[in-house]
Amino acid sequence: MSKPLQACIVTAFLFLSSLICQAQMIIHPVRVISPEYTMFWNTKSLFNPAATATESIYEASITGRGQWVGHKDAPLNLGLMLGMKSDILHGGAGFDYSFARYGQTLINHDFKLNYSYHMKLGEDRLLSAGISAGMTLMKYDFPFDEPLIDDNGHDTFYDFQFGLFFRSTHLRLGLSSTHFQYFDPYSEKNTLTLIHWYSSYGFDITDKIEFRPELLILFPELKTDDLALSTGFIATLNKIFQAGFTYRTNNSYGFTSGVNIAGKLQLGYLFEYTINKPGQALGNHEFMMSFLM
Repeated sequence: MSKPLQACIVTAFLFLSSLICQAQMIIHPVRVISPEYTMFWNTKSLFNPAATATESIYEASITGRGQWVGHKDAPLNLGLMLGMKSDILHGGAGFDYSFARYGQTLINHDFKLNYSYHMKLGEDRLLSAGISAGMTLMKYDFPFDEPLIDDNGHDTFYDFQFGLFFRSTHLRLGLSSTHFQYFDPYSEKNTLTLIHWYSSYGFDITDKIEFRPELLILFPELKTDDLALSTGFIATLNKIFQAGFTYRTNNSYGFTSGVNIAGKLQLGYLFEYTINKPGQALGNHEFMMSFLM
């Protein structure tokens, strides 16, 4: 089977998978959630600690997402990801920070420490197991009375995450559990586990062009939530220029572009058209910048 045909088959599979899944961002007024980025392949450590420092020795990334731009109470997400590989640690260590603002009702500050243990399975294959511990500072101002919420307008939550990550020359696979120990005051539960499945494979169409489908599936614990599926299809020319298409089921589709400078600096931008955008919102904008050494 030719490489272009293989790429077409994988692309069709991911697209058909997205059509049969319903997905939407459900933000319960008292539930703290991690921000979800459409260019999720650039933010793997946010939802899988095992991905920390698996791509380079030193890595630093910043990312941001403005949703429903033009809307009065548009959500805003910002993120900082730092990672370092160490022989002493037999793996990698990192720090993640996330800021999330949902209108004028809820603001989250997330802090997280990551550790990933790396096991080499060959010259170009790596299996990593990761764990993270963190805390969320939540500030809220709800326009209704909720007896299960502290009236002082802020709360602190503690969280643990676990994950597995596999990397080879072309393949990336990840399975992780986030919010392993999370308190949701509305449901009076001590856990609100979310399972993430990540996969990616790079096809060398020619010596100069790589085509890489990306897939992220979010399996929520609560039956009232929907299965969330995001896909991306990225083409890279000469290992420098990137362009692609993204789709989030029942939510949005977008176009992404990027540039890789000497393998050290990566820049990316995405414009996303929201299917269920409110009012006169102009869509979503997302950016990322990474330094790799």
